[in-house]
Amino acid sequence: MTFSRTHVFKSNGIWELPVGRNKQLLANVNRVVDGVLGGWKLSGILTMTSGRPFTVSAPVSTFTKSTIGNTPDVTGALGKDVGELQFDGRGACYFCGFKQVADPSVALLTPALALQSTLFAQQAPNGTILRNPLPGTLGNLAQTFFSGPSSFNLDAALTKQFRITERFNAEIRTDWLNVANHPDFSGSTIDSSIDSATFGRITGGGASGRIIVLGARLNW
Repeated sequence: MTFSRTHVFKSNGIWELPVGRNKQLLANVNRVVDGVLGGWKLSGILTMTSGRPFTVSAPVSTFTKSTIGNTPDVTGALGKDVGELQFDGRGACYFCGFKQVADPSVALLTPALALQSTLFAQQAPNGTILRNPLPGTLGNLAQTFFSGPSSFNLDAALTKQFRITERFNAEIRTDWLNVANHPDFSGSTIDSSIDSATFGRITGGGASGRIIVLGARLNW
């Protein structure tokens, strides 16, 4: 259910600027001034969504031969809001407060096997441990327990039409995608493996910055 979004808000609108002949402002200007200042329209699309669910994984084959889909064991209290998009000296991360520690499960292995272990655990700011499940068991952390970063995007356009004849008119426009130049990490990749040294870090993806497009066309 990684496509699920708990909250989605979308709104759009078009506003014809009240400037030019027979409008609220400059209603009595001549045709030349009206041709320059009148007939402009401003439009926009606003989209806001909550983050998409993702699974924190413990990629070990403790129950089957597959390492896909296994989740860690949680020892302690763990809220859904423990993850938050933050920035530190190394970039963007979602679990900045977590630190990598030795996996307590390694203590249950023989000394020879413990020396070969590459397993780690993650410790939350409140002391809760996310560790690899024991052999023959599945982790008790639910799939898609966390939700990733939310999304905010505003696109806008400014257009103007010039009437040439009864049949022909020209249109000029500028489109601004992501007007606010707001970084969007809602579609980015989060390292979700508790055995990874980069656990919780944004490792790829994300939307680009502001894009400005200029255009013109002839309508008939």
